[in-house]
Amino acid sequence: QFHKGIPVNSTKLLRERAFGPYEGQSSKTCDWENLPTEVETMESVKGRATEALQTILKNCVGKTVLIVSHGGFCSRMISVIMKKPFEEICTTWPRNAGLSLFELKDNGLFSLVYLDCIKHVENLQSDYSLNWVPKN
Repeated sequence: QFHKGIPVNSTKLLRERAFGPYEGQSSKTCDWENLPTEVETMESVKGRATEALQTILKNCVGKTVLIVSHGGFCSRMISVIMKKPFEEICTTWPRNAGLSLFELKDNGLFSLVYLDCIKHVENLQSDYSLNWVPKN
């Protein structure tokens, strides 16, 4: 309705982490210390993020791109963009509806504009939201 004519492309590369037998269950039911082999590793998620970013960079030269996905995937995409381990960049996972903006510079590197901004939904946040703070 508001952005007619803007193409929308989807790819399985941006899907959330595969949780095998835990699919559809609360994360509280997961035994995080002993995940079954059917649960996708975060290294695999980061590999998908790398492939997605390479595809976007190849096919969207000079364009503005919006990537929409789940927190686990977004955390790894941020890691790939920043070329640093995620744990070096942030203290927790991205919040629901958090926006991060990066600009691709002429030298081929990304510049961080903002990370996990929620100003557009601040009045809608619930008490259980995470406080996601970039590390200095």
